[in-house]
Amino acid sequence: MKRQLIALLLLFGACSLEPDADAADPLRIFIRAGEKTQAPGAHEYPQFLSEWTTLLTERGLKVAGGLAFPTAAQLAETDVLILHSEEAGNINIGTERKNLETFIKRGGGLVVIHGGAVS
Repeated sequence: MKRQLIALLLLFGACSLEPDADAADPLRIFIRAGEKTQAPGAHEYPQFLSEWTTLLTERGLKVAGGLAFPTAAQLAETDVLILHSEEAGNINIGTERKNLETFIKRGGGLVVIHGGAVS
């Protein structure tokens, strides 16, 4: 888990700690977390959502998130989708899959952590 967190920090490390008035619009992140599924200290998806929303927001990024896959409207307001939930790679065929394909085709990015790679 520490390696994934370090990777995320490096990903966003280039972001300024102080917003610049002349800078481009902030990067828009959606964190797709999930319900707690394991013993204490393991798979703390809701805690990750809460802590990383605060951490990234403090660094000038615009962050939203939830325990379910984002809607088309949410993805339209997102530049990077973080999947960190048990079996988050299970994108339902139909509306969710279509919304994800639209997001990717317009240049949206994915960060997949731990259980998010399971499908």
